Amino acid sequence: MRRAVVGMSLAVTLVALASTPMASPRIAAAAGCVRFLASNFDAAGNDHTNENGEWVRIKNVCSTGKDIGGWQIHDYGRIHVYRFPAGFRLGAG
Repeated sequence: MRRAVVGMSLAVTLVALASTPMASPRIAAAAGCVRFLASNFDAAGNDHTNENGEWVRIKNVCSTGKDIGGWQIHDYGRIHVYRFPAGFRLGAG
């Protein structure tokens, strides 16, 4: 079943590993720039044979690159988690 995702924040959460009330200024600055643009959470066919059919597109809307190494994207139950590798930088724009 295919379904459109209306509110990206309802379907997926982008978090920093160190996301606490005392998060670092680096994490806070990057978080204000990273946006979900599009996604496909339910690819056609068998989930085990069409793994590349499921994706999330994010964008850095700020004018400088942002370090999002260590951040993760996960589903509600944290059953599926993608972690950006240490040092991963999302370019400007």
